[in-house]
Amino acid sequence: MTYKYIKILLMFLLLSIVFTSCSGSTKQVVLVQPQSEGYELPLEIWSTIKLEKLSMRLNHCVLDEVGNPIEIGTKVVVLEKARCVSVIYKSEPPMTFPTGMVKIRIINTGQEAWTWSNAVSSNTD
Repeated sequence: MTYKYIKILLMFLLLSIVFTSCSGSTKQVVLVQPQSEGYELPLEIWSTIKLEKLSMRLNHCVLDEVGNPIEIGTKVVVLEKARCVSVIYKSEPPMTFPTGMVKIRIINTGQEAWTWSNAVSSNTD
């Protein structure tokens, strides 16, 4: 990866954190294709996530069940941000991504679920 792409990725992650930092917000956002370190993450939702403390101070979110796909552009409200520094995605093979998770409410259905923090955007048409 070149310096330019790393800089763009870091800016995207910072903006994702800023957009999701207001957990009490009821602002509608839309889901976008999440990415981390050049990987396109599956746009999915999970009913639960697990937190594991793999070091003295840092929590990691663990996804050890199959997620349900959701469409790009789905309107949601961000309810909560998980307190984790990375996500362990137990796929085949398991991978760790330096991103977080957010709890969302899907506007059309009212369903509450977890998804990647960088899957939310403030662009609402």
